[in-house]
Amino acid sequence: MTHTYKARISGEAIDYRLSILALLDTVVTEREGDSLEVIITCEEEDTEAVEYELRKAKRRDDFCEWTKIF
Repeated sequence: MTHTYKARISGEAIDYRLSILALLDTVVTEREGDSLEVIITCEEEDTEAVEYELRKAKRRDDFCEWTKIF
């Protein structure tokens, strides 16, 4: 099963967070240009790791807003 998230991550941290998520085999990120919004898609086995990284971004970065789409 595939899970999709919509996130808006701090400009100072977005490249770093996306590079960490890229280490996961099933994660695909879609971002237009320099936009701070990103769509993250992953398989069931990586859901916990993706959500952990998004929660960590919310705690440590200037801001991070995210929601699970489906």
